[in-house]
Amino acid sequence: MAMKLLDTPASDTPPKPKPLSLGKRFRDVPSPQQGILGGFSIDDWVERDDMVRSVHAVIETLDVSAMEDAYRGGGAPAYPPRYVLGLLVFGMILGLRSGYELQDACKHDTRFVWLAGGERLNHELFTDFRRKFGETIKKLWEQTVLAGINGGFITLEQLAIDGSKFAANCKRKGVEAKDVDDLLDQVSARIAKLLAEAEEIDAARERQAEAAQQAPEDPQGAADQGQAGANTAAQTPEDPQGAADPSQADADTAQQAPEHPQCAPDQGQTDVDTAAQTPEDPQGITDPSQADADTAQQAPEDPQGAAGQGQADADAAQETPEERQGVSDPSQADAERALRVREELRRAEAQRQRLLEAKQAMERNNWTAVGETDPQAPVQKTQDGKRPGFNAQIAVDADSRMVVGQFLTDALNDTDQLARMCQQIMDLTSTKPQLICTDSGFASEQSLRYLVREHLNGYINQQEPNNNGRFGHEHFSYDQHRDLYICPAGHELPYKGDKKLRGDKLHRQYRASSKCCRNCPLRQRCITDKATYRQLVLVPHSELVSAMRTKVASDEGKQAMIMRSSTVESTFGLMKAPMGMRQFLLRGVAGAAIELSLACLAINVRKLAQWLLKGGTPSLLDMRPATTA
Repeated sequence: MAMKLLDTPASDTPPKPKPLSLGKRFRDVPSPQQGILGGFSIDDWVERDDMVRSVHAVIETLDVSAMEDAYRGGGAPAYPPRYVLGLLVFGMILGLRSGYELQDACKHDTRFVWLAGGERLNHELFTDFRRKFGETIKKLWEQTVLAGINGGFITLEQLAIDGSKFAANCKRKGVEAKDVDDLLDQVSARIAKLLAEAEEIDAARERQAEAAQQAPEDPQGAADQGQAGANTAAQTPEDPQGAADPSQADADTAQQAPEHPQCAPDQGQTDVDTAAQTPEDPQGITDPSQADADTAQQAPEDPQGAAGQGQADADAAQETPEERQGVSDPSQADAERALRVREELRRAEAQRQRLLEAKQAMERNNWTAVGETDPQAPVQKTQDGKRPGFNAQIAVDADSRMVVGQFLTDALNDTDQLARMCQQIMDLTSTKPQLICTDSGFASEQSLRYLVREHLNGYINQQEPNNNGRFGHEHFSYDQHRDLYICPAGHELPYKGDKKLRGDKLHRQYRASSKCCRNCPLRQRCITDKATYRQLVLVPHSELVSAMRTKVASDEGKQAMIMRSSTVESTFGLMKAPMGMRQFLLRGVAGAAIELSLACLAINVRKLAQWLLKGGTPSLLDMRPATTA
């Protein structure tokens, strides 16, 4: 016998043992459909040592009066700024950055439910708040820096400065300067085509309007014709214009029958047989003339039906040819076509405006490519390849790991950003950092001269020159009195003039004589086989470069470089990995700067919250700065 679907084969395994006791084996758990969550409150959903409580405590100490003053009142009451700020900051700490992510978290994440007080918030609340208070968010970040200084966390003894590229909110492939003119021509041609199509639609509408005005030329005639049809259907047997008596017509037809000799006998016999049928004959008719008379008498009993038929004839006279053929109103199709053309024209005009802005930005800043949907974002070289983005600059205190300086720029490199960062830190804290460390990306004449002018103890890593195993600049000694260099073999390289290189910057040239280099015993270690003499081409600040290279090579310089890699680089890693900020959500330099300020605020709040979890003192209220924004 075939086995059924739910049948199981016989098994040799022994039966399951009986329970050891007669008690319950499983707990009673509440049903998801229960009406009341008895004995619980929102506060019970969050552990006492959860970070969200510490974050909330830190946010409560911030001065948000500037945000509160922005609300004038009237209409529906707004959510308190501190309330929304806490949700934004805690969301940034956990990597929930978009308004939709925060909206879902306020429904399903118990920590956000606790922080929101059980409110179901809309995503637009977060996006509008972030845009509205972008500059104020930066002021709040400054409050955390001053709070860290007052609390003794931030010492400014060692600062690490670095820059990193973040992708902009646009396509990976940008608009290149060599292609922007061709793209503008294509969009302009498309706009012209759409405008021509729009004019064609307008002309068709005008023709339809004129035809509609000319169509009902004799509306009274059509109504009279319909009324005549109704009157004809309603005529009585006494109407002299109608068929007065159908039986009389049959009698006349019978009198005319003998005119056909071949058919008369048969036809006469048929009439006799028909007339002889009795009323009891179910198949026969007693008198055809009488049946016709009865029909004529019954006709006037439905005058409304005849009148309705006449009205239908009048309506049919007013129908257009398209309606008779079952075709819909052609104006509806034209309206849908006009909407489509209008939308395509709007998009084409917006694309043309973006391309014009991109062209102007590239010409103004000498960029080779920018983002099409974000013309303020130039194409940057990142670890993820070339794509439109921005350059984020931050400074991190080595002791507290808190961000003490930050700004966003559209610069393609970091060479000119050190002075701006140091000045921002000193203006905010009124304190001069004791040690500053950066990587080789900040190595420039402007940065080196700024450190000397401001008497700052800075370490800027220098790229090692690629000399292919030959003597480098550091192997030559400089005679300042005679303005010449001396090579390792003792030969002199006097000054030979200036030369423009690398962006029209003047470089000083020092060159040895070919006679000295021809028979020099160290020739193979100094110049190539084809060269006839050794030449040094130096930047004007070559002395500063040599001094910085020597400083970085010292023991203190090596320790500073180790400190830099473990502070500022790990902070950027925190932004890009746990916070998920590899790409900005807001467009433009101003929008991206808001997100950077919010990320730095979240990092500092997180550090202060961790300190609270460890039971640190003094209190947060004591850490508040004397003057707040």
